[in-house]
Amino acid sequence: MAGGTVVDRVIGHAVLTPERQAAVFVSGPDDPRPAEALSYAELDRAARAVAAYLQSRIDPGDRVLVLHRPGIEFAKSFVGCLYAGAVPIACPMPDGSGHHLARATGIALDAGPRVALTDPAHLPIVHAWADQDGLGRIGCLSSDGTADLTSAQWRPPRRTARDTALLQYTSMAGGDHRGVAVSHLNLADNAATAARLLGWAPGTRLCNWFPLHHAAGLIAFLEALFLGATTVHPESTGFARRPYTWLEVIDRYGADVAIAPDAGYELCTGQVDDEELARLDLSRWRQAVDIGRPVRAKTIGEFSERFAAAGFRPEAFVAGYSLAEATMLVTGGPAGRRPRVLPVCVESLQRGRVVEVGGEAGGLELVAHGTVDEDAVRIVDPASRRAQPAGVLGEVWIRGAGVAGGYWSSDPGRRPVFQATTARGERGFLRTGDLGAVHAGELYIVGKLDERLVIGGRVIHPEAIEQQVRRLGGPPARRIHKVFTIPLPDGEIAVVLELDGDAADPEDATRLTSAVRARLVGYLGLPVADVVIVPCGTLCGLSEGGLSHELMCHLFAADALGPVLEEPGRADAPARYQVSTGRLLDLRR
Repeated sequence: MAGGTVVDRVIGHAVLTPERQAAVFVSGPDDPRPAEALSYAELDRAARAVAAYLQSRIDPGDRVLVLHRPGIEFAKSFVGCLYAGAVPIACPMPDGSGHHLARATGIALDAGPRVALTDPAHLPIVHAWADQDGLGRIGCLSSDGTADLTSAQWRPPRRTARDTALLQYTSMAGGDHRGVAVSHLNLADNAATAARLLGWAPGTRLCNWFPLHHAAGLIAFLEALFLGATTVHPESTGFARRPYTWLEVIDRYGADVAIAPDAGYELCTGQVDDEELARLDLSRWRQAVDIGRPVRAKTIGEFSERFAAAGFRPEAFVAGYSLAEATMLVTGGPAGRRPRVLPVCVESLQRGRVVEVGGEAGGLELVAHGTVDEDAVRIVDPASRRAQPAGVLGEVWIRGAGVAGGYWSSDPGRRPVFQATTARGERGFLRTGDLGAVHAGELYIVGKLDERLVIGGRVIHPEAIEQQVRRLGGPPARRIHKVFTIPLPDGEIAVVLELDGDAADPEDATRLTSAVRARLVGYLGLPVADVVIVPCGTLCGLSEGGLSHELMCHLFAADALGPVLEEPGRADAPARYQVSTGRLLDLRR
């Protein structure tokens, strides 16, 4: 596939396939507005007008916050920034959600944008936000300023494939925001990776769970522009409440590829009822990409079983390993083959080795994330920097043209993650912070390197604990959406469970917490000090589809999950570690 910049590719598609849809934006179920489609020719014309507007106000390389509601105007503005030679930053609208407000402010402070571009309806909101948060130096522009401009007034920017195309921000615990500087070359390589591993092509129609201000949503959109494919964007704000709407869009618009976090597939399994299921035809869906951390065998199995009646095929599942620092996709597939599930011995895992056991032995089930390119991926001991042989755990190091050049701003206190060198002198690796191993040529991700728990001298991986909780029988277990394990200073653990809204019942909570304790004590011999149950959607996520164990530990230690009840016999425990049995917290109050 040819490289070049995003601008080169969109112009090429506008010439060769002008009527092909570049993007379709679908309103939510409660929004009467019809879907809006944008052809490649229309996108090219609109982007030139936006670029002409920006070129009279900013210089090439200036950062621009793109603050639009999901929709056709976002696509025009973001691509228009690229046409202007600016560096766009997709950002949630700073209103309503406190999380979105904090994220927008954190990004603006780190990136130092020259202007913020929004639509006329939200210009007062953006002005008020900038003034309120001390960001008055940022110029606020309205996209309606392009109305009287034509493509003839656009001047092609002098940008090369190695120039920074955009900043995509990842959120860290404590409100830290890191902007990954993604070049046009990075985007081109990632699009080529999707084409090679997953078979994405000009005829692909891709439906994304993630919104466009999320890295996974944005990069999939841009990869489609490189390939000349079509992306379908449903209104994503209500997916957690009614995931059927996502599946219905996949059906109605004939998407053959769809991307979602593991939790998204899990929500669909648990919340789509029989009546909704009967209305779905998923037979055209050939690729269901799961980019969860981790991808769970239980999720794949239960989703496949539930939606078989709608024509969904289990071989459509693809487990993808992705991260923002590598633009997005690193490994995945192969397409058309259900991901391999490897049951491994928990005791061996604690000793740093991946040893396969029979399924009947009840080992931890790991899902393969695709075949490893031996030149691009290493499993490395983080202390010695020595590459590890197959079957041995270590930090996943990767390199290649898809790996970004670095973060926009650098804190000298941060552990360097780019341009790492192995003990043998192999250079140019990105340290992912992910813990994994290679087995039979495929990559398996166990968790995060800094999330391993040391309890009683044993190394315990949170995923081993969480998978045991998810295996619990009975109706309450089917309503578990997320499980998080938190180490306590006296050698015990706390377990945080997220349930759906209908499962917020005190009797259910009591039964479930007793079952969790019994399971973990009996299977892993772990002392469980605390089981916290929260309704679905109330945990403070870093971004759509993900939540950091590190952040959860901070929230728990700060007693930020709600009122704490003291368990008998622990009156001398520090206040932040006082324990309750089966308390039901509603963080929405």
